[in-house]
Amino acid sequence: MGGIALARTGSGTCLPTIRARDATTAKALFEFVAGLLDLRRVFHLLMRLGVVSRVTAAHRSDREFTYMKILIYSMYFWPEPTGIGKYTGEMAFWLSARGHDVRVICPPPWYPHWNVQEPYSAKRFQTETVNGIEVHRCPIWVPKRPRGLTRSLCLGSFALTSAVAAFKSIAWRPDVVFSVEPPFFCLPSALVVARLSGAKAWLHIQDFEVDAALQLGLFRIPGSGSLLRWFEAFLIRRFDCISTISEKMLELLRERCRKPERCLLFRNWVDLDSVHPMKTPSDFREFLG
Repeated sequence: MGGIALARTGSGTCLPTIRARDATTAKALFEFVAGLLDLRRVFHLLMRLGVVSRVTAAHRSDREFTYMKILIYSMYFWPEPTGIGKYTGEMAFWLSARGHDVRVICPPPWYPHWNVQEPYSAKRFQTETVNGIEVHRCPIWVPKRPRGLTRSLCLGSFALTSAVAAFKSIAWRPDVVFSVEPPFFCLPSALVVARLSGAKAWLHIQDFEVDAALQLGLFRIPGSGSLLRWFEAFLIRRFDCISTISEKMLELLRERCRKPERCLLFRNWVDLDSVHPMKTPSDFREFLG
């Protein structure tokens, strides 16, 4: 038989192993990772070994839920002026202003300039407080000339460094881990942190990054497209809530998630006090002809 077998440890915990004749295939490796991401078994093993404090797994009745601890995990954040950084920053400030305890894991501001902005550093971990929000900024490598491979390396560099800050957040015991895609590479860390801290895992998809990469021809190895889509769908299904920004994207999300009750529409927003229907023609119409 092929696939994954369960090996029993001395503590009685079952962990997945790879059968030898399947170990040479890429899919078998992904299935092995899939077994590891059934984190309830791993979590109980870590508790037995004393690696994870039992306090983390304790029932939360000792803390009234008058507010939530929300960990936002995003590659784009304030003060970036456009796109995901703008929306994620405004959402974090809105939640904090309403009494929620918000922390953010992100890189220093780098987009859309493709250059880390002063006075921030691309090489150091930095912590700052912005409007009452604790922001943990992680090192990132930003290419001078973004191309297919260098773009992937940029995303991967943040995924690696941010995992350090993410795992440190387990002791904080967030109620919600809110992860923003892109980048796809950060989803495993977000899931691990949510499961080990007992938090709900929420994935917000601003763009289907794997689809975009395949359409741009960034992965040309035969079979890589189907393998990446399989792994993306596997990760998506592990989140407790998955949201996206448009009706068409929501339809695609429901197809891949196969759990439509977990999917919801969470649009990007505008300030209705500034953007609203006008009672008279705009001066720009006359100016532009």
